[in-house]
Amino acid sequence: MFFQKRTKTKAMDLTNYRGVINLSSCTELEQQVNMLHITVQDLQYLNALQPYVQQHIESIVEDFYTMIMQKAELIDIIEKNSTLNRLKGTLRAHILEMFDGVIDYAYYEKRVTIARVHVRVGLRTQSYIAAFQTIFDSLVKIIEQQISNTMDQLNILRAVSKIFHFEQQLVVEEVEKTVDMLKRKDEEQRAHISETIQASTESLAVISKKTSTSFHQLDDQLLEIESFAKLAYEQSCEAEQRARLGKAQISEQSFKIGSMGDKLTDVANNIYCLVDVLKEMESIMQLVTSIANQTNLLSLNAAIVAARVGDGGKEFSVISEEIRSLSDQTKTSVKHVEHLIDSTNSKATQLSESLHLIQQDICTGEEIMNQTENQFDEILHSMNKTKEQNNVMEMSIETIVRVVSGLGIAFDEVTNSASGLAALCHSLDT
Repeated sequence: MFFQKRTKTKAMDLTNYRGVINLSSCTELEQQVNMLHITVQDLQYLNALQPYVQQHIESIVEDFYTMIMQKAELIDIIEKNSTLNRLKGTLRAHILEMFDGVIDYAYYEKRVTIARVHVRVGLRTQSYIAAFQTIFDSLVKIIEQQISNTMDQLNILRAVSKIFHFEQQLVVEEVEKTVDMLKRKDEEQRAHISETIQASTESLAVISKKTSTSFHQLDDQLLEIESFAKLAYEQSCEAEQRARLGKAQISEQSFKIGSMGDKLTDVANNIYCLVDVLKEMESIMQLVTSIANQTNLLSLNAAIVAARVGDGGKEFSVISEEIRSLSDQTKTSVKHVEHLIDSTNSKATQLSESLHLIQQDICTGEEIMNQTENQFDEILHSMNKTKEQNNVMEMSIETIVRVVSGLGIAFDEVTNSASGLAALCHSLDT
């Protein structure tokens, strides 16, 4: 141990060891060094110990990480932010730099950088100090084993203690500065976030209120549209019924027209028969006329014969005159009948032509009625589809009305929540 009785050995000659303190550009840091009573001689003692540290650096690093790997928290920090081999290399360089015998601004900057890394990775201060204690214990063993002069042991131990305190002060101060800076940033961010949230919530409240109003208006309009859709559906049903009735009437009318056409055909056939009968009657009238002419001729001949006979033929002459008178009457009647037959025949021809025209019109009307019936079928099909679409539209609008009503209620809740959140942010600020 340090205080065991030892054989007196010669004290170290520090002439050849480096000891430099160059902090003139940083008065505050220079004051900190002076408060710890770190002298050039302390740095020379550290520099004199450097070869022994270099010789045992691997065991120092291994002892350090053996302690570290016993804590799950520190293992997680290592695994998340770096690798073990890389950290061992960094620690070797860091420890050896402590024994370079130089404290300047570059030395300070490296320690500050390490402190910032500690904050970034989440290494707690107590863990850092405990880890450094492990290194300190390893160095004490080296001093005990390698330095034989008791005074040199004490001086080196003081120097190591001072440099370790300086290291810890630098790191802890920088950690505090970084924490304060992060705290200020966090407060600024919180203030900014609070202002942003308050502005956003106020804006959201206004927008939500407007949106809620719009949704209520939309709800009213949708209800009106729903009533129109129901009316359209009812009108479609009514129009379909009317179209079915119209189709039935058209079908009935088409049947009647067809039946009328059949009856007119029968009438036309009867008229053709009548024309044939009239023609036969005309032939008979011609025969009767011929007979009357012959009878008249015979009556004339009989009168001539009676005149020749004289008084004996007077009675026969009277009969002959009566026959001739009857013949003339018959010819007159035949001519009258012929006139009537001609007139009847003319009328029958005109009637036949009219019937033919009527039949043509009936055929045309029947075709039009068939076309109209087909159009009514298409109208019925369209009306049925329209009715189905109106029914679907009515159900869709009912669904939309329910959704919009729900959205309106939701936006009312959003408006209330936004107002409450804005009030909460305002109360947090005050």
